Formats: sequence, C-alpha cells, structure tokens
Amino acid sequence: MSSETSIDNLIVVGRIVRAHGLQGEVKVQPETDDVMYLAQLQRVFTGPSASQVTERVIQSARIQTTGRGKIVLFQFEGVSSRTESEMLEKQVVFVTTDKLRPLDEDEYFVHDIVGTAVYLEGGEPLGRVVDVMDLPAQQVLVVGRPEGTDVLIPVAPTFVTELEPGDRIVVRLIDGLID
Repeated sequence: MSSETSIDNLIVVGRIVRAHGLQGEVKVQPETDDVMYLAQLQRVFTGPSASQVTERVIQSARIQTTGRGKIVLFQFEGVSSRTESEMLEKQVVFVTTDKLRPLDEDEYFVHDIVGTAVYLEGGEPLGRVVDVMDLPAQQVLVVGRPEGTDVLIPVAPTFVTELEPGDRIVVRLIDGLID
C-alpha cells in the first residue's frame, strides 16, 4: 500500500470470482452499476480485506456478458499463468475514493447510505440503514431498528420518498411490511 493510500479511502468495486484461461486473466464480478467504469480502470488494489491489499496495474480489461450479467476480465501486470491467477480468487477489488467517477444527481454510493437515519413519512424515526442488498429486481435497504429487528425496504418510489445519503431517508410503509 502506498503512503497516500489508507484503509479509510478504499472502496470495493468488485470481487475476483475465478481464474480465466491459461494466461493469467481473472473474472471480476462488479459491485457497481457502471461496468464500463470498471473496465476503464488502470490500477486497482486487491486483497482479502482493505487492510491487506496489493496495488495492481491492469494490462488489459474487457467486458464479458454471462447468463448472470456482465463481468470484467482483468489481466494484471506480473500475473501470467493460471496458477498465479488462481491465487487471486475470492479477493476483493478496491479503488481509492479519488478514482470514483462523479455521480449523477439521482445516484449514490452504497457506502454513503449505510448508517443513514430512516424516518417514516410522519417524521417518526424507524432506525438506521445497516446494509443495502443488491437483489435482481432492485436494491433493498436493511434498516436496523432500536428493538433489534431489521426491516427490509425496497428502494423504489413507492416506499422511499426521500433519500439524502448520510443525512436522512424517508419511507412510506404499507400494511404488513413491518411485523
């Protein structure tokens, strides 16, 4: 890790799921909606956690469409065999926060949502976001309540009426959502 890189400014952008081919490529499952952004990176950090990373130069990147969506194939500098690429399997791919692309007005980073206070439309506190699940249909907020139970709230206009990352999220509940 370089002197200007710290654990605090590393953000997960993907996960190495397996080796690909015999020349050292790896398949990376994106943890971003913008697969093109991932394919255009020149350097990333990989490791089992943010505290144990190695900086890697990307020699080539290409997008591959699979039955489960799009993945990115990376060829890292210094990794030239299947055996070497297999050693990277299950590692997390990070970038520094300064390498994140600017967001559009209606976009947000998941790490900015976690910890945000959640309120009902009437102003009553519901809890705090403890996780965001990325499901095939949509994202779902996992809201931890003071009573210790979690509530799952789909990120859709029907349920989420206001979303200000790091500040507040206002939700509209339907009968049966909390029980």
